[in-house]
Amino acid sequence: MSCENSQAEYQAHFFVSLISNKEFNGKIAMDFEDLAGLTNSEINKISKSFIKRVEELSGKEAVIYSDASNAFYVLDKSLTKYPLWIADYGVRQPSNQVKWSTWSGWPYSGNGRIPGISRTVDLDYFNKGMLLEDSSKIKKPTTKPTSKSTTIIYRVKSGDTLSKIAKLYHTTVDAIVAENHIKNPNLLNKNEKLHITIHDIKHAIHMHLFM
Repeated sequence: MSCENSQAEYQAHFFVSLISNKEFNGKIAMDFEDLAGLTNSEINKISKSFIKRVEELSGKEAVIYSDASNAFYVLDKSLTKYPLWIADYGVRQPSNQVKWSTWSGWPYSGNGRIPGISRTVDLDYFNKGMLLEDSSKIKKPTTKPTSKSTTIIYRVKSGDTLSKIAKLYHTTVDAIVAENHIKNPNLLNKNEKLHITIHDIKHAIHMHLFM
């Protein structure tokens, strides 16, 4: 199993185990935002493996949550089999410059006010594409994930520091230094490739429940 599939497998199990015994009527949405250091090919492999496995384990349909830019430039056309929940604020209509022909959810404002919540919240339009066909409780996964860690290759960008990269991937500077045999932790070269083993990979993909 590739690193991408291994990562997706573990995260799918982790999420479905969290929502087991829950009952809701909206589809599960994948919100993949931590894209730094990944190629478009890697992002799409992880997305496809993850969302497919979540549907298999949960028995529920899923949608993809994405901003308009990533829905056009990053996500693969094969992912359009899943409905799109498109984030596009402050416009009269969400962008049609995406690979999807339509949308099922649209957060049109980030300045909503809801009684009981002190800060602003998103306001959304939804259509029936966001609703589950079966809203019964989700069973706990009976199989176990194949791995709890994965190794990625990160390409250093201008302005990067080891502490910044370590925080991004929930690891430590010492771990990155040891894994890459770095002699001077204060000196990074642009486009330098770093191997980073991620043990707490559940942070990379966020899942939403539309209740």
